[in-house]
Amino acid sequence: MKISSIYTIFHMFLLKILLDIVFNLRIKEYFTFLVSFEENYFKVFESYILLAILLVFLNKKNTDDKLSTILVLVLFTIHYIPTLVLYGYMNLSREFIYLTSLYWIILILSIKFINLDNIELRGRFKTNKIFYSILLIWCLVVPIISFNYFDVNIDLNLLNLFSKDIYEIRDNNSGIYDNLGVFNIILRWGSFVVFPVMFTYFYSINKKKLCLIPVILQLLLFFTMPFKSWLLVIPFTFILYILYNPKNFKVNILMAINSFVLLSILLFKYISHSLGEIFIILIIRRVFFIPALLSNLYYEFFKDRPAFLIQASFLKDIIPNGYSNTPPYLVSQYFFGESFNANTGLFGDAYSIFKVIGILIFPVIYAFLFRLMDNFSKGIDKKAVMGIVLAQIVVLTNSSIIAILIGHGFLFMLLIMYIMPRTKVASNL
Repeated sequence: MKISSIYTIFHMFLLKILLDIVFNLRIKEYFTFLVSFEENYFKVFESYILLAILLVFLNKKNTDDKLSTILVLVLFTIHYIPTLVLYGYMNLSREFIYLTSLYWIILILSIKFINLDNIELRGRFKTNKIFYSILLIWCLVVPIISFNYFDVNIDLNLLNLFSKDIYEIRDNNSGIYDNLGVFNIILRWGSFVVFPVMFTYFYSINKKKLCLIPVILQLLLFFTMPFKSWLLVIPFTFILYILYNPKNFKVNILMAINSFVLLSILLFKYISHSLGEIFIILIIRRVFFIPALLSNLYYEFFKDRPAFLIQASFLKDIIPNGYSNTPPYLVSQYFFGESFNANTGLFGDAYSIFKVIGILIFPVIYAFLFRLMDNFSKGIDKKAVMGIVLAQIVVLTNSSIIAILIGHGFLFMLLIMYIMPRTKVASNL
C-alpha cells in the first residue's frame, strides 16, 4: 500500500472521530430542535466498520491525481462521513445507510471502470477565440443585467459575512433574481465558472493586472445578490491554485479539513466560544451535516411513497407523478411544518427521483460526467481549474441532478474546459 493511501485512510478516520466530537459538542443540541432522535452506540461502532470497508474501495480503485478522483475523494469526505456520524448518533435506518454505502461503492467503481483517456473528444479544433469571446460576453452582459434589473448598492458592510444586511438585501432582491429566466443562469454561471476561471487563467499566463476584471465583476455580482459563496469562490480558487501539488494534493486537502474541524473544536471549548460557535454552526453544520440530514429525510419521506420522477420542462406533462410540489418543499413541509427550499443532492436526489433504481443509475451518470471532465481538461494546467471543480461540491451536495447540470453550470464548466487554451498555447501568450 502506498504511503499516500495510508495517510488518506488515517485522515479519513481522524475526520470521523473529529466529526463525532463536533456532533456531540454542539450539533446534537442544534438538531434536537429540528427532529427527535436518540443514540445507538452499536451503530456508532458499525459506522466505523462501514467506513473501513468503503475506504478499501476508495483507495484501491482511485489512486491517480485526476480531477475526477480528487472530486470524488472530497465529495466522499464531506458527504458520506457525516452521514455515518448521523447514522450512529441519530440512530438512522440501517437500510438507509446501506443504500447510501451502495451509492458510493457504485460511484467509486464506476470512476475506475469508465475510462475515456484514449478517446480524443477535443480534436484539433481551434477554440481560443471562442473562449475569449465567452469571457468578453460575460464581462459585458453581467453589468447590464445587474444595473438594469437591480438597485445595486455598493455597501462595504456586506463584506462582513456575518452582517444581517446580507440576508435583508437577498430577501429584497430574491423576487427579481428568481424571475430573471436565462439572465439568472448567466449570473450563476458567471459567479461559479466564468469569473473564477478568468482570474486563474490570467494569473497563470502572467497577466496579473487583468485579474482585476473578474474580481470587480464578482464583487458586482455579490453586491447585486449577496450570496456568500459568490464572494468566496475566487479567493477559494486562488488558494487552491497556489497550494496545488499533484504529488500530495489529496492528502493536503484532508489535512486542511481536519485542521479546520480541530481548530473549531478548540476554539469552541477552550479559546473563544463565540468564534468556535460561528465555525461549527455556520460552516461545519451547513457544509457537513445539513446535506447528510436532508439525505436521510428524503429517504424517510419517499421510502413508502411513489418516486418523484424527473419533472423538468415538458416531462412533467408526459410522466405525471401525482405530487403537488417539488421534493425540497414536500420534505420541509412534512418534517418541519413549513414550506421552504430544502434542497439536497447525490443520494437524496437519486432516491427521491427513482428510488433504488436511482441509487444504481445516478452514480454511473456522475462517474461518466466526471471522466468526461478529465478528458476535456487534458492539457490544461490543473491549478487553473481545480477551484471551480471543487466549488461544484457545494452544488453537488445541495442540488438535484438537473439543476446541477444546467442551472448551476456543470455542463457549462465542461464546455469552458473544452475550449480553454491549453498549456502550450498559454505559455506563448
